[in-house]
Amino acid sequence: MKRIKVNYILLAVFVLIALVFSSCVRLTPSDNEALKTREVWSQIDNAPYIEGRLIVGYTDYESLEILAMAIGAEITVNIERIQAAGLKFSGTVETAREKIKDLFEEDLELLESFRYIEPSYDRYLIEPLKDDSLKLVDLPSVLADNGIPNLEQFLWGIKKVKAPEAWAAGYDGTGVTVAVFDTGIDSTHPDLQGQVTLRYDPVLGLEIDPDIDYTFGAHGTHVAGTIAAKDDGQGVVGVAPGASLMDIPIFQPGYIGDEFVAAGIVYAVENGATVLSNSWGGKGYSSVLKDAIDYANFNNVVFVNSAGNSHTDEIGTPKMYPGVVVVAASTAVDGITYFSTRGLKVSVAAPGDYTILSTVPLWDVAEFAYPDLPYAYYGGTSMACPHVSGAIAILQQKHAGMELTAYQYRRLIELGADDIMAPGKDIDSGYGRLNIVKSLAINPSIIGQGGNVMISTQTARSKYDEEFGWYDPVFIPGVYVTLIPKDPKMAPLYVKSTGDLSGAGAILFDIDPGYYDVYFGNGDLWAEDSLLAMISGRTQEQVGFAWKNYEVGHSLKDFSWVDVAEFSSSPKVVVQDVKIFEEDVELKNSEIAAFVHFDLIAFNAMTFDEFSTTIPYSGGTFTLPNSAPGPLYAFFLEPYSEDVDEFLMTRDAVFVGYVEYDNNPSRRIPFKVKMAAGTGSVLITDSWSPYFSAF
Repeated sequence: MKRIKVNYILLAVFVLIALVFSSCVRLTPSDNEALKTREVWSQIDNAPYIEGRLIVGYTDYESLEILAMAIGAEITVNIERIQAAGLKFSGTVETAREKIKDLFEEDLELLESFRYIEPSYDRYLIEPLKDDSLKLVDLPSVLADNGIPNLEQFLWGIKKVKAPEAWAAGYDGTGVTVAVFDTGIDSTHPDLQGQVTLRYDPVLGLEIDPDIDYTFGAHGTHVAGTIAAKDDGQGVVGVAPGASLMDIPIFQPGYIGDEFVAAGIVYAVENGATVLSNSWGGKGYSSVLKDAIDYANFNNVVFVNSAGNSHTDEIGTPKMYPGVVVVAASTAVDGITYFSTRGLKVSVAAPGDYTILSTVPLWDVAEFAYPDLPYAYYGGTSMACPHVSGAIAILQQKHAGMELTAYQYRRLIELGADDIMAPGKDIDSGYGRLNIVKSLAINPSIIGQGGNVMISTQTARSKYDEEFGWYDPVFIPGVYVTLIPKDPKMAPLYVKSTGDLSGAGAILFDIDPGYYDVYFGNGDLWAEDSLLAMISGRTQEQVGFAWKNYEVGHSLKDFSWVDVAEFSSSPKVVVQDVKIFEEDVELKNSEIAAFVHFDLIAFNAMTFDEFSTTIPYSGGTFTLPNSAPGPLYAFFLEPYSEDVDEFLMTRDAVFVGYVEYDNNPSRRIPFKVKMAAGTGSVLITDSWSPYFSAF
């Protein structure tokens, strides 16, 4: 047995690394009722990332430092609140992966200190659409003392969402801070002077003077004007002119990376922002962004995101995460723009056609719509998003002190929207076009606080802790959880588990109460598009299991309870035939069969438990006992005795059979492996990877 112990340890390393790096696992539902989640995950998995960067979710900071040293990386940002950090190093992600693999081979216990390791994905600004014919239109004849006219007559979007009526009722966003995650804001603009009260650069980790021009593009200033340009009788006015702005530039000018954006989100929440306005997106499932947005939702901070300008229905980040308010773009005649991205995730629409007039930086002269005046007409869902951000600020002013949840604010704008497309909720406009006055009239007590769910994915049997004398649950990271609502008007939810109890499974905030079918799966840990990319991925084992009709009710944020999804099975190894060859000629001697036996060994790569049985040359069956813990096993065949070992030193053996889970023929994986002469043992595989994931 000694000769394969090294293989055991190496296998355990490979499997556990795969779990840590399983940021690109796919889920295949167990029946046809689910969406085609393979296609969904392929949309968010096949994403560009930034070379020389990794993001690590950790449970022990000293272990993070060890990992950073092993790959020659500096820790660029440490987000203590969500226990995540960014690493920067020379070289590629692939070279870093090899170094991390070597590190874990030396110290397996180090793996317990990490919840996930993932790339820093490269995302994009949702660029505005522009029409040059809108420049140099006639100006109003009455100019203010400083030469800037009152341009409010051109602000059809502000009027369409009923912002002036809200101001007349006494609500303009006073006392509320809206954080703008964009290209930075020109605070020297006359309409924005004094409106930016905080500015934080996540890359530098520093607060920056809020009264200067800190722009890396014009987009953020335009967004800021729609949210909170001053109501002073000149220029433009925002939806919530009484609100304060927090400037967090995340395009400088390119995307700064998920790790820094997550740090910015946490900073905004901890420094008083209660609305986060985001007109950007991209592919790639980011655990660190999910954690940061969960943190915002848990603290009743509303995350607003543009739907996108791709027209088609697509899955993307951050709009895919639970709790995000997704905004489509509507026209002046209450249609939906042709470019606005469709989808069930859309909450409401807001003005976003080409003619949204707002502020641009003083240096952006080429875009000025009027000579010498820093204003421009943009279109896009990037322009719709700030209308909703400002509207939520107004609602938060009215309901200050009530501690409404992010879910309740989302429902207030949805229930108050004017239905402009298909009756009820639709994929074009969500619940309709934003109407602030109607939303202000709704009593939030009729809404409920929203559903909060924590699902922990772990093995069905616990691991015995010798030090404390009890059984600890073995949590499974990298499990994708898909919640398919029974209500066809509601959007599916996609999440991924990380590692420890606080993050093992899906922590889902801001969920619509109702019934869901919940699908689990964690196959394909070695897929080509995963971070490891060691060998091509499997397909046979990508079937998990499902909870049908899972009820989510209104609940408080109390996670003293956990719904546990237990992955378990009884892998059965069937050796159907064993052929022995001498110089490529099969031996058919019955006397050989009488003494040639093999040990079939099952090794658990997570708990290190080992089970074995002996099967004859003619084949046999081995099923793990009910006491065997899940979920990942390797299966070895080794000669039963030294005599057999010696006999095979000059002969090859070929084993043919299959591994089957839960006595289900549809979950049967065939194998045909050769034990070369002199090797003494062989690892049964499914032709793609050196282990079977039993769940």
